[in-house]
Amino acid sequence: MSSTTELLPATLAWLKRNEFVESAVLFGSAVRDQSKCDRRNYWSDLDLHVVATEPSALESVDWNSALPKKEFCLQVARPATGGVRKVTAVFASGQIDLVVVSSIALSKAAESLLPHDSLCSITFDVPLNEMATCLHSGYRFLKGKKKWGAFYARIAKFPGVRISDFELHRMGNIFVCDLLWVLQKLDRGEIVAAQHVIHGKLVDANLRLWRELQLRRGTLLPSFGLGRRIESLCLPHEVALLRVNSRADREELQHAAEQCFVALKSTMTEVAPNWFVPTPMLKLLAQWIN
Repeated sequence: MSSTTELLPATLAWLKRNEFVESAVLFGSAVRDQSKCDRRNYWSDLDLHVVATEPSALESVDWNSALPKKEFCLQVARPATGGVRKVTAVFASGQIDLVVVSSIALSKAAESLLPHDSLCSITFDVPLNEMATCLHSGYRFLKGKKKWGAFYARIAKFPGVRISDFELHRMGNIFVCDLLWVLQKLDRGEIVAAQHVIHGKLVDANLRLWRELQLRRGTLLPSFGLGRRIESLCLPHEVALLRVNSRADREELQHAAEQCFVALKSTMTEVAPNWFVPTPMLKLLAQWIN
């Protein structure tokens, strides 16, 4: 039995009796037919988009009482993309992730939409496209469909989180500046600092660009998380480009940084063919790149 199957009935019962939960929508891998899920989905999280009248109340749930037979382990609350909060509750049998949205904020967003609009005002553009991204892989109401069903159906038609051509160029330029910083720090022997930026910025940028490339190709991504399922979605040479395999060693990190640069140029050739690294910058990088 998968963790989602085991946790869902108890979670559904808790949602229905919780006075602060106005609406709850199941999304992600748990929406798919569990009989068709492979081993990789066996421990998938239970992902819920929750509209709450008192969002803060969901950050202090007594999970031992809410789901008494599920052996509660730990709860954390943290900011999530789109200006909302995410509450994660971990149990011995699985994990529940609640994306918590204020009913007041979502009502204002709904009011900003004209009846014929498929887009929203500039104020809510990013948050609602973040929401749309969650819904694109499928969703199912567990509570509150009568009030919020039509609104969710409209949001599901939004394009979701995408990277504009302008932002692609900006990301490429930032990457090159970060790459120069990494090479300079490696030259000075600052191994840990360089390692941190390679993984935290260069790899992150390449994964975001790769995701945008797949969306522009029309590829249906099973998950929107960075790096998710790349091993099964990419060709072997693409996986080799996107994957960083290096120890905290100057030569290995130098190779990793150069590999990230190759991956960037490869992706940008397709997603932003007009982008280029200015010749003076290439000459500057050449001082450190073999």
